[in-house]
Amino acid sequence: VPIIQSAHESRTGNSGLCRKYCNLFGIVATDSWKSKGYPIALMPTWEEIKGKRVDMKREFRAYHSWKDSFLDWSDIITKLTCYKAAYALLKDKDKVIEGIREMGKVYATDSRYADKLVALYRLITQ
Repeated sequence: VPIIQSAHESRTGNSGLCRKYCNLFGIVATDSWKSKGYPIALMPTWEEIKGKRVDMKREFRAYHSWKDSFLDWSDIITKLTCYKAAYALLKDKDKVIEGIREMGKVYATDSRYADKLVALYRLITQ
């Protein structure tokens, strides 16, 4: 799942956020990240708001390596309460698609986000 999600989020390693700042997952810089003085990157993106795409700039977490990005993703998915149900499903190989759908409810504002990840998962695992 992290490989699929990182491929989607980073446009297979070709997004500016990935290439310049090693952020493979589009993880935003939260107040707690910024308060610790961790590096950030202001980048163009889009969010879905009330069913419409809105282009904007957002502050994202900047990493020193892809490994750091993967480790942070792992921390987020395994420790934040909002991903608890998704994480439990993702650990069960027979419920991965259900886990991706659950994660998609929280991870992104794109209403088609989970569908996109599931389609990529099915493509890769067939």
